[in-house]
Amino acid sequence: MATIIAAGDTNFIGKIVSVPGMTPEKIIGGVSNIIEKGDVFFCNFEGAAASSEELKGLTARKKTYVFNSDPGFVRKVFDIIKGKEREVVVSLANNHLQDFGSYGAIRTIENLKSSGIQYCGVGTDERTARAPAIINVKRTNERIAFLSYSAVRYIESDFALKSRPGIAKAEVSSVKEDVANARKDADFVVVSFHWGPHPVRLTREQEEKLKKSPEDKQIRLAHAAIDAGADIVIGHGPHVIQNIEKYKKGMIIYSAGNLVGNFTDRKGALFEIELRKDGIDVKSYPIRNTVGPFLTKDETKEAPKALLR
Repeated sequence: MATIIAAGDTNFIGKIVSVPGMTPEKIIGGVSNIIEKGDVFFCNFEGAAASSEELKGLTARKKTYVFNSDPGFVRKVFDIIKGKEREVVVSLANNHLQDFGSYGAIRTIENLKSSGIQYCGVGTDERTARAPAIINVKRTNERIAFLSYSAVRYIESDFALKSRPGIAKAEVSSVKEDVANARKDADFVVVSFHWGPHPVRLTREQEEKLKKSPEDKQIRLAHAAIDAGADIVIGHGPHVIQNIEKYKKGMIIYSAGNLVGNFTDRKGALFEIELRKDGIDVKSYPIRNTVGPFLTKDETKEAPKALLR
């Protein structure tokens, strides 16, 4: 039985990282006891990870939020998460990877690779963007395939085509084909989607409604992935926690919210996912982002509710 610890949107910029005295150890110290439960750690890494020298001369996109994390800080955080034997895999199929254009994205990929971090959801063309990251779990001798897609339509040219680099586009036909192919080479298949509305300012009423009601497109894509043979779907993007759904033999986490980054006072959750041949178990640990993520005192109050289909 392999175990994944999954989180939502993650970057290392903004008010949290710039707190005086903040270190890689401190930024995840509040949830390290949960991370240590997993054979694999997964999150959506949102934004670029390139040095100021690497971005010299580049112009950031004109948008409300532009994300870039210091690659040295990123390396140190993920080194701590990895520990001695834990694998780290991140989704890069999101609307912030190319905040500094294609060169910024290339530097991000190279910096992650040199740090021993595996990734999925981006490639030199559509075929490689849709290819899975395969994780070999030494403890259980099992293989886990991670597929990642974005359903957020920010700039169409961000998506990979037959002869164009970019991120993997979330389409039902592609997802079903990729899951079926991944099943041939893995014991378990995990599908990640960056999707849903991207709220900047939400009232409490709007946030509660969003938690309870994933968009129709989210449901359609998630069900297609499970129908094709995926074991679990992990969603992120709305920056709030959405409900969990048990669908047929699989599980769907519609949104894990935020782990850490430029999301101060936003909520999220860590998910402990136990992968077994006879079923999937998911346990949630609600967290809040202030000075790094920390577990909430009343887990039941903010835990995502399970839906059965």
